[in-house]
Amino acid sequence: MSLATLAIAQAKAAMQRYGCAVALSHVSVGTGPDSTGDVTTAANTWGLLDASSLQGLGFKFGSDLVQAGDCKLTIPGGLAFAPAPGDTLTAAGKSWTVISVRPLYVGSAPATYELLVRS
Repeated sequence: MSLATLAIAQAKAAMQRYGCAVALSHVSVGTGPDSTGDVTTAANTWGLLDASSLQGLGFKFGSDLVQAGDCKLTIPGGLAFAPAPGDTLTAAGKSWTVISVRPLYVGSAPATYELLVRS
């Protein structure tokens, strides 16, 4: 087992124990047989939702300015796709849109993703 695989497994276990269920939908534009050419891929995982650390005025997450009500959601790696801005998800009983994504790597694999989400 590689170090990255072990880190992903540990992240999943911790988030399942201490986090909330997350249902994530990712749209790959122009890759499907339907009329729009888009394919939607769903993933169910666990995550840690943090609203407390993003309240400072002018805080930036990547290149995006955080707005009132935004939250940071940390999810484990190892998904069938990499989360991207525009993805939608349900966590803690609310619907959210992914604004920005920061992967945290172990070696060449993302062990976790930090998502800036907006409801």
